[in-house]
Amino acid sequence: VNWEFAKNMQLISRLELFAPFKPINDIFVRFDNTIAAKVNEYVNVSFNVQTVYDGSVSGHMQVKQVLAIGLSYQFI
Repeated sequence: VNWEFAKNMQLISRLELFAPFKPINDIFVRFDNTIAAKVNEYVNVSFNVQTVYDGSVSGHMQVKQVLAIGLSYQFI
């Protein structure tokens, strides 16, 4: 999903599912969500939350959160 919910803000969401043939009940899940905003002409901000579940590695959901601030400047 790529949804622009404001003039300068958008939500990018992606869901991946994978299940092997044997055993079919062991499903790998990866859910990735990003909110990106253009604050002004030079500053961009994004917030990302990624959740991963792989039962063969761990029985728990793993979560990663990232806050990024970027500066953009054009020389020419």
